[in-house]
Amino acid sequence: MQPGHGHRSAPAARFKKEGHKHHAKPIKGRCAIDFQVEVLERGPGGQITKARTPFSGTCKISGLGRTAVTGDPTVTLNSDGSGAASGPVEFRGKHGKHGAELRAAGAATFPPLASVGDGDADADDEIPLTGTLEFNGGTGRFEEADGSAALGLRIDLARRRGELEFRGETSR
Repeated sequence: MQPGHGHRSAPAARFKKEGHKHHAKPIKGRCAIDFQVEVLERGPGGQITKARTPFSGTCKISGLGRTAVTGDPTVTLNSDGSGAASGPVEFRGKHGKHGAELRAAGAATFPPLASVGDGDADADDEIPLTGTLEFNGGTGRFEEADGSAALGLRIDLARRRGELEFRGETSR
């Protein structure tokens, strides 16, 4: 066994933990996703007031390469058609040293749906969401990852597709 390998001393662990958070690195990514809509609640008029929108897709992320992404947000709609979505998101590297996983909590809001299109499934019907990703761990080099990123998402309700982009910093 080499010195310093196979066991951890308390000072080394504390040093790593303290220093780890001070080494934030830029991270940015772009993902193509497909999602479902599972109605959880309806209002008195039958309109959807709460839904799960599980998604999956592929991403290109700086420092991680091509990754798979999955998420399971819950969406709450307000009476004016605006709303918010929040839930867990996982990015998984596809191979080799990039096989690490990065986890985050995502939160985003969107404008009233009536203001974003005419329902004919064209570009006018893309719903813009803005928010944040709060990184909260993972595996491999992301085991103790933290940090945050600004999140932008455009979804097409009719086609159940979207594009997610983010830019921020994470410790890794």
